[in-house]
Amino acid sequence: MSISTQRKNVLILGGGEGLAVRELLKYRDVERITVVDIDPEITELAKHNPVITKINQNSMIDIRLQVLNQDALKFVENSEDFFDVIIVDLPDPSSIHLARLYSREFYTLCLHRLAKYGILVTQASSPVHSVNSFLCVINTMESAGFTVLPYHNNVPTLGEWGWCLGMKRETTTFDELKSKVMEIDLKNIPTLFLNNEAIISMIHFGKGIWTKREK
Repeated sequence: MSISTQRKNVLILGGGEGLAVRELLKYRDVERITVVDIDPEITELAKHNPVITKINQNSMIDIRLQVLNQDALKFVENSEDFFDVIIVDLPDPSSIHLARLYSREFYTLCLHRLAKYGILVTQASSPVHSVNSFLCVINTMESAGFTVLPYHNNVPTLGEWGWCLGMKRETTTFDELKSKVMEIDLKNIPTLFLNNEAIISMIHFGKGIWTKREK
């Protein structure tokens, strides 16, 4: 969100519990958020269950939000909108149906739905426990036309986890994207953990991972 040139129109694929929406609403220039989650029971719980609404701070009933209970791939395939930010918050590809959402076809469709200087981020499994899967996401996004910056962090419920930022290759290089991320300033955005120092550590990796990629 901080490195996108604008944040007026944001798409979340998955994220039906409303926690990503909660974070997006911290940015005052957001005008529209679309959540596409296939499970209507999850999105209804996120709107009405008091345990969940306390955590998501009632983000799922914000007037700027549109919730669509449909398949994420079908949505990006049929949409005619352009989004400034796309957040892909989907389960690991443990089935054929979910694997489609980590394919070159899917990332190409997402690329076509991005504004010229828009940015996409996806969860990418663990760079420690599932290193081949992590590298596969990077390679697949690159094959679809993205410049990709991977990053990682330790999540208490998951362990060491990874994500990938992507921008259109025609608009930015890897070094330019990395520089933008290293300069992120969150002074005006309330966060519990995230600051510039944490971000810098998240986009650097120790030995081993890129060696496997080269093979």
